[in-house]
Amino acid sequence: MSRKLGLKAPWDSVYMQFTDAEGLRRDAMIGKRLGFQGKHVIHPSQIDVVNSVYRVSKEEYEQANAIIAKIQGQGAVQMEGFLIDEPVVKRARQIIERYEAQEVTA
Repeated sequence: MSRKLGLKAPWDSVYMQFTDAEGLRRDAMIGKRLGFQGKHVIHPSQIDVVNSVYRVSKEEYEQANAIIAKIQGQGAVQMEGFLIDEPVVKRARQIIERYEAQEVTA
């Protein structure tokens, strides 16, 4: 619904078992695949685990930049066997924005 309304992706709810780091990691990875942009935590021990899952990696950032460079005003292109069109470009721009924001605050 967030995308349909033009809003940023929502944050996932807390993982209540704050002593279960591996369970939290699995839960956060599911949330990321579902499109959440982050996860709320209830204990400081959860912060590093959640950040490790949701932080945009250098590889994701480089891939997003490659997508932007490849499309260069074209409607749609093929890249590494995948169709690159406006929704993919929009997502790439969001990844770049998040990566640059996290690097400024790091």
